[in-house]
Amino acid sequence: MSEREKTALEFVGRIEFAVPIHRASLRDRRLSFAARGIFAYIWDLPFGWQLRLSHLSEMSPDGRDAIRSRLAELEKVGAIKIEPLRDASTGRVRGKKWVVFSPHLWAEDSGLCPESTEERVFRSSVTAKIGEADAKVLQGTKVLQKEAALEEPPSTTSAKNPAAAPAKGKQLRIHPTGIECWDGGDWTTADRLAVDTPPDDLAAAIAAVRVVNKPPVPGTVAKCLRDATRARDVASRAAARAAQEASRERAQPVAKPTQSEIDRLPPVQRRFMAAMLAGDHAPPKIKTKGATP
Repeated sequence: MSEREKTALEFVGRIEFAVPIHRASLRDRRLSFAARGIFAYIWDLPFGWQLRLSHLSEMSPDGRDAIRSRLAELEKVGAIKIEPLRDASTGRVRGKKWVVFSPHLWAEDSGLCPESTEERVFRSSVTAKIGEADAKVLQGTKVLQKEAALEEPPSTTSAKNPAAAPAKGKQLRIHPTGIECWDGGDWTTADRLAVDTPPDDLAAAIAAVRVVNKPPVPGTVAKCLRDATRARDVASRAAARAAQEASRERAQPVAKPTQSEIDRLPPVQRRFMAAMLAGDHAPPKIKTKGATP
């Protein structure tokens, strides 16, 4: 796809003239630090910015492949959505549309410790100082982390598949569409998939994920839907090419040559053309020197 193609950047949930960023987007441990930084950079871009992959690669020492993998992380958690921009008259892809969702719609605050699952509680301190953490506040945070660790429910993951174990403290909920959700972010993504996708397509994607023995979580279902969309695009392009070739074969027949054009031909070709126009499809016999009668 040409880098000169049009792009559109759309923000969902952002306040114009003020660009606050939710702390949870910087502490969501489902994302790498590189992915968190890319989201913060995109979230700070002005409205109407022509965002391209080449621009992101120019603004970072990372290559395009690395940036593509970070964008895939953001798509998986529902932070961004990259859609094709199609021409309304021809249906051809003319560019990309970047939809960026506010962190409060998808981000999860993982806390300051890997094992922490508590919601942050902020306490005032008599000796609080600007720009410097207070000892009493830090001590209260550690106490809360220990209490949350003690109150953590036991893991409900099957011992047969430990690699698929969800994060501690998460519980499985089944969305009305059949998608398995482990947290609020999954539920929000499932809601978005239910709104953006026809019910039959969504049900087919969930069934396809189950066929390969994978849990139908939002990220896996979304990837299956993207693959199906690409396959349909390839099939439609192939059908369009086949229709074009068929129309060329059904082109208008070539007009018969005029008598003046026939007279300008060499004698042998002139006799052949006259026989063809007369309805005799067999080529005329040509006499050559030395041929026996």
